[in-house]
Amino acid sequence: MKIAEAIQRIELIVVPDGTTPVYRTAAEELARIAGAPVRTGQPTAHDERAGVFRIAPAVDLTPPGGATSSAVFRLTPDGSGFLTADPPHLLFGFLTYLLRRLAQTEIERVAEPATFPATFAWQRSVYDYFLTQEGRIQRGLHAETYVRRLAECGFTHLEVNGLAFPMGLETGPRGEAYPMFYTYCPALDQFVSSGLNRGLYPDYYLSANLAQLRFNAALARRYGLVPGLLCFEPRSVPEEFFARYPMLRGARVDHPFRSFKPRYNMTIAHPRVREHYAEMMARLMDEVPELAFLSVWTNDSGAGFEHTSSLYVGRNGGAYLIREWRDHADIARTAAENALWFLRVLRDAGRAINPEFRVITRLEPFTAERETIWGGLRDGLEAEAASLTARGWEMPYTHPRYADSHAINIGSIHQSGYEKGEGARARELEARGSRAHQYHAARCSSDRPHPTPHRERLARTGAGQ
Repeated sequence: MKIAEAIQRIELIVVPDGTTPVYRTAAEELARIAGAPVRTGQPTAHDERAGVFRIAPAVDLTPPGGATSSAVFRLTPDGSGFLTADPPHLLFGFLTYLLRRLAQTEIERVAEPATFPATFAWQRSVYDYFLTQEGRIQRGLHAETYVRRLAECGFTHLEVNGLAFPMGLETGPRGEAYPMFYTYCPALDQFVSSGLNRGLYPDYYLSANLAQLRFNAALARRYGLVPGLLCFEPRSVPEEFFARYPMLRGARVDHPFRSFKPRYNMTIAHPRVREHYAEMMARLMDEVPELAFLSVWTNDSGAGFEHTSSLYVGRNGGAYLIREWRDHADIARTAAENALWFLRVLRDAGRAINPEFRVITRLEPFTAERETIWGGLRDGLEAEAASLTARGWEMPYTHPRYADSHAINIGSIHQSGYEKGEGARARELEARGSRAHQYHAARCSSDRPHPTPHRERLARTGAGQ
């Protein structure tokens, strides 16, 4: 007997009360194939009979100490059995794999509980073009279909901070293109405010953006994906803010070749600004406590850390961080420590609501500051990069066809492997309670010497690549 035949003998699918939405979603998907009803409630002795199939958390179905980052599946010829996944964000992806790839497998393979380990326990579509970035406003896009497809493909985490408006409220001189950069990776202050910046953006704008974020997070949870944020921070704020608080002006963060006027962010070296960010993070977590990560990109699109070497106009910032007659090494170390303070503020505010909350920072913008940043990554402060061994944007990999060319885009299909040093650096972070997230691109295999791309997709993986 095949698994597909046994599925047709399922007469009832049981899901416990109080579980996350993905268990019900998975049950309804299996019910659609099996033609069986779904019942929500606590299991009873009657549920041990033939034809009853359970979908529940691992703690309810498997012995303590079982394998993590895996799915466990059992199905007998009479249609009874169970399905679970630990963590639950693997559940819908495995069910899709079961129905599409394992359906013609002999039932003996799963008559006793079978464990299916996940290759990637964490996989995120980075800079999610369709849900939260520029592609979100395209005609005909159906957000739920898109999120479902991500879950089917094995993605586990999802960025949800997309604006409800085609563009942010950033303004500029006539003919300037710079405001368009604020439509993607929107900062925290596009969704909530604090006592410091209240009124800077109108309530109708913030509430609409927050409602959109909540909607995306609910979609993610429906299919088991873990919601989080991708923000350019610390981002510039309207000049109106500095008319109120001139002493809180931070770094100039715009690109002078692309902007017609300078943009400045707040000086994160000031305690009041750190309180402001902590308050915004806490308010956002109160609204969406399921948020599990914040990925911070910087030094682009109106964001940057004070006095770092890669700011477009050169090292600059507020008056509270750097004193005169400091050498470059001292400035780099101080700027990096200030950035780490900022990341810890966000992490701690998030963890007050969700103990699993983590803050990830992209490494490439840090060149002179890199080693200090690297040394400060621990206990939920994590790194993401195409290469953990590179410094800045230079890639240590060559084109697979042209060995003398290092000019390949980070995380593209042309980066077809990892140097040995990547794993050692990832394990170093793991030993400190941190984690490495590395880019990869999916591609199909080919009999030709150099595979051609089928569909390029940037994704995020766990440590140890």
